[in-house]
Amino acid sequence: MKHRTCTIPILLLFMAAAQAAEMRFDQHGNMLLPDHTYLTQGLKDHRQGYPNDAMRNLKKAAKFGNPYAQSAIAYIHLQQKEHQLALAWFQLVDLKMIDKDQAIIELMDALQKHLSAAELQAVDRLYQALKLEYGKSAALEHRIAWQNGIAIGGTKLKGKVPGRVKIYPSARIEKKGMETEIFVSGTVVSGESVRLQMDEFVFEYELRFTEGRVRMGELELLEEEAQI
Repeated sequence: MKHRTCTIPILLLFMAAAQAAEMRFDQHGNMLLPDHTYLTQGLKDHRQGYPNDAMRNLKKAAKFGNPYAQSAIAYIHLQQKEHQLALAWFQLVDLKMIDKDQAIIELMDALQKHLSAAELQAVDRLYQALKLEYGKSAALEHRIAWQNGIAIGGTKLKGKVPGRVKIYPSARIEKKGMETEIFVSGTVVSGESVRLQMDEFVFEYELRFTEGRVRMGELELLEEEAQI
């Protein structure tokens, strides 16, 4: 649907909300969660042979607390024969949040038997360092910081989304000479919906996993390649 209108500043505000860093929506008005976006890209990078990009994106997902990203990082370290790092990352994973827990339990057991006492002590030091950056408390702080960093029209929301805000997920603006054309989709996301989705992502993060709403079959390839 195309409109020519004199209320361009207002619609531009809506566009800014839809295009704000790490806050995007699908055509149905559901927020595209940043951890899953980074995880999906990281796994794609890994499949396509870009290990540095893969690790960078997986770690971004892991900082939000994503257990599949954390386990993917562990699997990659295992493939690279970096057994101590692999075990430390596996220990970071909350096994209640994933559907591949038995495979990880078996790998952790095998790694613990494979490593020496001194190496296991090194693993514990690695785990403690990872916990400070990627553990549950750190992940919650990171999600809150992400929420507070979302901006509309250049103004940071600090976690408070005005109810009057409306977001058009598929909107775009085209300039043709002296005219500006605004294209908007039929889907509109209210400020209240944005606030609820953001709050659920930030403060009820683990429920998405423990209630079975998140599955990550893409990890099967990494599991098949895992050898000690």
